[in-house]
Amino acid sequence: MNIIKSLCNEIKKLHQVDVVTRHTVHGGIYEREIDLPANTILTGKVHLTDHIAKLVSGTMIIFGQSVDGWLIDPKEYKAPHTFKGEKGIARIGLTVTDCTFANYHYVGDLENIDEIEKLLVIDTDENYLDYTAEGITWHLLDQLPQ
Repeated sequence: MNIIKSLCNEIKKLHQVDVVTRHTVHGGIYEREIDLPANTILTGKVHLTDHIAKLVSGTMIIFGQSVDGWLIDPKEYKAPHTFKGEKGIARIGLTVTDCTFANYHYVGDLENIDEIEKLLVIDTDENYLDYTAEGITWHLLDQLPQ
């Protein structure tokens, strides 16, 4: 089992935080925005398309893995901070303060949130395994300094 999925399984055993999620679709753009309390560790969904990501408010430490397998160094971001969200990248975040984080995707004429999310993110273990079988593997935490 890869390390990101292992981490997700361990996080599921801990107290779960209620995450407020807002969805907006307009003009062919889909926004998914979440509110997170301070001192929360989270694993982001794996996005299937390039997109825009934004720390709207707060301070968060984000680290992840590039598509070619190299670790992206942990970095502290202070809002507002906008960056390119590349497809296939797994990320982990730690909120330093209360945070709002958003992703923006082009979705054309789609408006149904369930359909949009099925096209944009990997949400189930089966889909995740299908995607990693296509050549993208995650080796994140085992690359961190001890």
